[in-house]
Amino acid sequence: MVKFLKLDWFIFLILLCFYSNLVTSSEIPDTILKSAVYIECYSVVNGVGCSSPLGSGFLFNKNEHKPAYIITAKHVLINPETGKLNSEKIRCTCFTKGFKEEIPVICIIDLNQIIKDKNIYLSSNDVATIKLAETDEKDKKIKHISEGIKFLNDTTSMPFNEDRPFLVVGNEGVKLFNDVELTTDVIFLGFPMSLNLNKQLSGNQLLCSKGIVAGKNEINKTIIIDKGVYHGNSGCPVFAFTKNFFAIPSGFREETKFFFIGIVTEYIPYIENNLIKSKISISSSTYSIGNAGYSVVEPYDTIIDIIEKSENK
Repeated sequence: MVKFLKLDWFIFLILLCFYSNLVTSSEIPDTILKSAVYIECYSVVNGVGCSSPLGSGFLFNKNEHKPAYIITAKHVLINPETGKLNSEKIRCTCFTKGFKEEIPVICIIDLNQIIKDKNIYLSSNDVATIKLAETDEKDKKIKHISEGIKFLNDTTSMPFNEDRPFLVVGNEGVKLFNDVELTTDVIFLGFPMSLNLNKQLSGNQLLCSKGIVAGKNEINKTIIIDKGVYHGNSGCPVFAFTKNFFAIPSGFREETKFFFIGIVTEYIPYIENNLIKSKISISSSTYSIGNAGYSVVEPYDTIIDIIEKSENK
């Protein structure tokens, strides 16, 4: 018994030493935070721009010398029942410092012009990519903005300088569908404007949510996460993250690495059959439908597939 107590104390002291000398680095990188995009339908009434919320998206380019895109869910832009645009023009807002920046980058996108020039690419899997601009292979700067896209602020300083908000993932910052494992920790960043009835939240407030990979649909090739999403989250980016420990001279260091795995496309509803019995033994059924707290993620595979097809056409 005494030996076991000594062993327990020994393990406790080791853990105490480990955590007291632990240097953590678990903040979400600015490159992720500032890539989120708030998407609204846009129109001009009596000379005044008017907008209403549609969903979320993010700014993306695979490598710094590749074209830059806005990625979102297809149903954010196109009504799945009618096949028509939800709005002929959209207003996209991003904050170049994520939660920290007060001055946003805003652009108006004429979807009819983008469609005409074939700078929008749609998949049958509810993913849409809008080609925002070309980048120069030498200096990695923007050299051409797609027709139909107008920035409302100074594009010489934002978002195309060194602090531009594009999420540059390369090949190491992503995980394909087959590489995503169950119970992996995930976060997603979006604008759930259906929650803005609470005075604590505004419709264009970026919120971060955390969950795990709860399952994978091998037939549909989609990822299921155990976190509910709401109107406005559609199209927001999802990241898996892992934590690793490294020995350093002063103790240990914890590092968190993030991997882009896909975008949110829908929530999973629950359906309950409620049996109602009356005093005369006649029964009837009612159904209640609600948010089950699980969400569907379209994987990175789908996104990169339509991007590569568009670039190689």
